[in-house]
Amino acid sequence: MGAYAVSTRDLSIIVFTTILAFCALYAPQPLLPTLAEELGVGSTRISLLITLTLLPLGLAPLVYGFVLEAVPARTMLQLSTFGLALSEIPFLMAENFPPLAAARLVQGLLLPAMLTALMTYCSSMVAADRVRRVIGIYVASTILGGFLGRAASGVVADQFGWRAPFALWMLGLLMAAVLIGLLGRDTRVGFSRLKPRLIAEIWAKPVFRRGYLVIFLVFFVFASVLNLLPFRLKVLQPDASETAVAMLYLGYMVGSVIALNSTRLVDWFGGESRAILTGLACYAVGMALFAVPRPEYLYVSMFVFCAGMFLVHSVLSGYLNHLASERKGVVNGLYVSLYYSGGALGSILPAVLYRHFGWNVYLCALAMLLFVACIAALSLRRVLIDSVQM
Repeated sequence: MGAYAVSTRDLSIIVFTTILAFCALYAPQPLLPTLAEELGVGSTRISLLITLTLLPLGLAPLVYGFVLEAVPARTMLQLSTFGLALSEIPFLMAENFPPLAAARLVQGLLLPAMLTALMTYCSSMVAADRVRRVIGIYVASTILGGFLGRAASGVVADQFGWRAPFALWMLGLLMAAVLIGLLGRDTRVGFSRLKPRLIAEIWAKPVFRRGYLVIFLVFFVFASVLNLLPFRLKVLQPDASETAVAMLYLGYMVGSVIALNSTRLVDWFGGESRAILTGLACYAVGMALFAVPRPEYLYVSMFVFCAGMFLVHSVLSGYLNHLASERKGVVNGLYVSLYYSGGALGSILPAVLYRHFGWNVYLCALAMLLFVACIAALSLRRVLIDSVQM
């Protein structure tokens, strides 16, 4: 078998595993209202099923380097995938909230190792001139997994009960763990420690501080809205099925198109700063549409909202990498940390505001955070690139 055929096979295994990892990550989200009713807990507490998994992803770049240095990627990937499959078992058996919360925390601890190993394979399994293409495929796979984890979970739960999606993802992950053993080559995980001195050097650059603030706030808002949309739909349409809730996330798929065409979009908008500001404008329009008290507007809004989110995310991550000629690992580590930290906090804190003050006050509060993100993004245009070369 030729080298290209081996790489194609390995890439197929990596894509399959990546999709399943993100399916497992986001599977509970469309089911939160059902889970809250079944387990007898409120919307704020049930949102912890998302927070407890995102939080370790935010902390991973800061602490996991001490654990994952010099670990073979295939070993780490196979063990973490198998562990992720087993962590679905409480969803098949538990009758109350604590075992599910514990399982989600375990998933959050396993996913950073798993995703690091997946990215390591993507960057090492092909020649240097194909790395960008493979990384683009990986990013598109994460978006597809995020969509399927939400959409398929809702549809399957509607047909077979809320436990059925977790059985599906468990079987898929067990299959992936077996397939990982067929990967043709191994490499080191290469998860570098983020040392305080290096973090301080990056943080001292205004452009990075502003960029990190933008992505923190953007994903804070994004995670919050995607968590509470199922509850909002149930208010506007009390008889909405799990399938109807799952279809809310159809707009998420626009992200894969944007991620694969981010370079072209930057050229079309005339630069990274303009593209980021355009993304934030789409974000604002999507949030405004969420205020319309009609269920069909929730579906339309998601396309605009997700387009803005993924335009900002895909362009900003590439922009910060461009500004850092060295220490890209530190730049990316901080980016991932603040991205998921924003998601973890956003998935729980605004839910308290929504519960006490309602949907419109909640949206206004998120709009204020988005305004701060816009100010930070505008300031990016005033920073000279040569002043931050490292």
